[in-house]
Amino acid sequence: MTKYLILMRHANASNVAEVDLKRELTPQGISRVAEQCEKFKKTGIKPELILTSHATRARQTAQLVSTAFYNVKITEWPELYDDLTTHDFLRLVKTINPELNAVVLVGHNPTMSMVASRLLGKNLGFEPANMAVLSFNGVWLNAEPGMFKLEDWF
Repeated sequence: MTKYLILMRHANASNVAEVDLKRELTPQGISRVAEQCEKFKKTGIKPELILTSHATRARQTAQLVSTAFYNVKITEWPELYDDLTTHDFLRLVKTINPELNAVVLVGHNPTMSMVASRLLGKNLGFEPANMAVLSFNGVWLNAEPGMFKLEDWF
């Protein structure tokens, strides 16, 4: 069965906040997520779950994606806020419910860029709200670098 892992960097956020975790999306960021969701819809892939960092800007991005896809369930993964190694990232991916086939992960740089590059074997530089649609044949539990194919990038 084909699995789709959609990696998304949070959208543009304000630099004004008490602490980094509380930075909110800018109006430009909100518009950019809407544009990205329209592009994502054209792939025909329907996300079944959104996993997001607990940072406000990532949660807001995830909520906009959820709304665009008729209220897909959102679960916070605080680990997505941290700079994860590919090994640690895949350790989390391997815990995804095996019945799910399409999962969006909303996180931060440098993790999104680094993980995508290592999974695909090529460099992808994530700007705010960029999405990489990755696929592989198998089950989440067996996900490893080199198994993934880039289906779309926008």
